[in-house]
Amino acid sequence: MNNILSFIKNKKEHLLNKKSDDIKNQQNFKDKHNFLDKKVKELQAELELKETRITDLTSQNQKIQLLLS
Repeated sequence: MNNILSFIKNKKEHLLNKKSDDIKNQQNFKDKHNFLDKKVKELQAELELKETRITDLTSQNQKIQLLLS
């Protein structure tokens, strides 16, 4: 009887530890996801600024070309 109770107790502890690890892993995954999501938004904003700058420079270049021709 003690062996069965000991087995059940050990199994329960193992399952609780596994659940705790799973929760930590889920939080770690969420943290990484949030970090990457933030990084993507930053890079998208940076890309938009660069695209705007390229458009401005292209427009300026076209105006200069018209003045020179």
